[in-house]
Amino acid sequence: MNPENKMNYKGNQKEENPSISKDQKLIEEVESICKEREPFKHIQELDYPRKAGSLEESKAAKYIENTFRDYGFDPELEEFYLPSQSKALNMLLPVLFIGWGLFSFINIMFIPGILQYIFAFLVLLVPALIFIALLKLEIIFKRMLSRNFQKIQDLTKQIEKGTFKTPIQKGTNIYAEYIPEDYQEHLYLTAHYDSTTLKFNMKSMKLLMIIGVLGFFIYIFGYLSHYLVAIFTTIHLFAKYWPFFLVTLILFLITLGAALFSRGFRTNTSHGAADDLTGTALILELANITKIIQPKLKITFITFTAEEKGLFGSIYHFNIHKDSFQTEKMRVVSIDMIGEMPPLSLVSKIKPALSLPMDPEFNNKMVELARKLGIKLKLGKFAYPGSDFASWLLNGYKVNWFINPSKFIHSPQDVGQNVNQSLLNECLRLFTAYLIEKT
Repeated sequence: MNPENKMNYKGNQKEENPSISKDQKLIEEVESICKEREPFKHIQELDYPRKAGSLEESKAAKYIENTFRDYGFDPELEEFYLPSQSKALNMLLPVLFIGWGLFSFINIMFIPGILQYIFAFLVLLVPALIFIALLKLEIIFKRMLSRNFQKIQDLTKQIEKGTFKTPIQKGTNIYAEYIPEDYQEHLYLTAHYDSTTLKFNMKSMKLLMIIGVLGFFIYIFGYLSHYLVAIFTTIHLFAKYWPFFLVTLILFLITLGAALFSRGFRTNTSHGAADDLTGTALILELANITKIIQPKLKITFITFTAEEKGLFGSIYHFNIHKDSFQTEKMRVVSIDMIGEMPPLSLVSKIKPALSLPMDPEFNNKMVELARKLGIKLKLGKFAYPGSDFASWLLNGYKVNWFINPSKFIHSPQDVGQNVNQSLLNECLRLFTAYLIEKT
């Protein structure tokens, strides 16, 4: 998941059904099943960097496969070629962004006459297009997913024809299925097991983004005000207040530019313990628990790779299996990071750019079960669909999303010792209660 969006997480403290009290019988049943379960042991086994396409990723995939086998499943491995990402292309956006900012200042200070107004219109067109893009983000995001799948297909064709010469990397999704005789619903439980590292930690990234976005809006407001005033008066706002505008310009170009550049220089030092070994560990233990509870529910337990690279693992899986999906019977629940900051959090809506609700039926059920178990659970909002459920959400499936904030994600500090084990166990108990309900 992209850190810019994780840091925009805002919890909603509103709780539903406050009259629901603890259910001692359910608590005892859940505790009897979970008391010997240790999801953290999987995090300890996988506590190393796992960049998509690396030897470490392959090692992790083998561990996940073997664990499924130990729990009595016959897991499927889904291999695909990973498109490479050009650092030059990654640098193109921040370079164009900085160039646009510098040109806007040069235009207003040094280009005379009607040409200045023409260029000013083009300069102001950029933030207008950004605003429109945010309003239509679901369409843009869906096209991005389609384009990424096309990249996989194009790369595969090149390799089959022998025209692709550079080193080839592969990614591996691992999934196992529990299929009872009579079931009415199909639950997809997803997580990802790859990791990545950014140059800035989340606290620094958040500060950069806040300063940059505020500076951008102040500058654009001043830029627009200058031309509106100039149309009706002889006042030249930029000439009068140019130091203020220059400082604002430099401030937002440096901060937003640094945040954008950092995405092009990823490393592989983070262990991705919270993001998303927590989800992977829970899926493995829930697979084991399912064999005991035996709910009347078909469950696909799947761990994707290359989420951090661009959701490639889930995009590939969705597109090669979508013809067999039954929309009305399927629900996709993504456990994408049980961060160290309590309480447990479920996303209720994708906001502010989109207004896409997560399926309320599942959220309400989890809120109810959490109250019965005495577990704190809150509903929150998120900036955009930045995880492996996106392909399903944008194609009309029921989707839900567990994500807890973490100050360590995508940093060298995201290691096993910083995982909140109590929160991890609470999430396991909550899902166990959900499976019990489905018996």
